[in-house]
Amino acid sequence: MINAIRRRYPLLPVIVLSMTTNMSILRSALSAGVLGLVDKSSSLGELPAAIQAVSRQDSYISTGLRDKASELPRSDASAPPKLSPRELEVLRLLASGMSVTEIATQLHRSITTISRQKGNAMRKLGVVNDAEMFSFLQGKWISD
Repeated sequence: MINAIRRRYPLLPVIVLSMTTNMSILRSALSAGVLGLVDKSSSLGELPAAIQAVSRQDSYISTGLRDKASELPRSDASAPPKLSPRELEVLRLLASGMSVTEIATQLHRSITTISRQKGNAMRKLGVVNDAEMFSFLQGKWISD
């Protein structure tokens, strides 16, 4: 959705008001051209501050999200996670709508192996459940 907005209105500064604290998803939003990120649990005073900053073409990240980002290890905060080719393939097939069992059958691997690769990819991406993973996958592959 963000990519579509950026294509249609390239000069429009975008602020995302989100309830997710998943740093991989938020990094993806920033890389898509979002200038402001505000956590829904932040104080109401942060939204006007974000609007003012973004209207000046400055970036803005709410205090809660900055604190969350500072808790991450340095290497995780500065570089995108490195997924193995097999983890990427499993995520791609999951994004296409296949189940773990179907992926295992297609790739001639055990269900346990596919589940482990899925879990490793989720850990590296910083997602904690399937709902977050599918939100990330939808934003990553479907919106492009």
